[in-house]
Amino acid sequence: MHARTLMLVIAGIGLGAAAASAATGRTVIHPTAEGSSVSGDATLTEGAQGLQVEVRVAGAPPGA
Repeated sequence: MHARTLMLVIAGIGLGAAAASAATGRTVIHPTAEGSSVSGDATLTEGAQGLQVEVRVAGAPPGA
């Protein structure tokens, strides 16, 4: 559950970065809970089809 919350919060932060540059935003995902190994990054790209969100996550348990 924590990993899903973390990704949503990080994606929201990245959205602000994308709006600031009007084309692309990127953010890094770091673990916030003790003992967590969750890491990754998110890239948000504005295009003709709308906002594309690409999230890469490692160390999250299945179903998180």
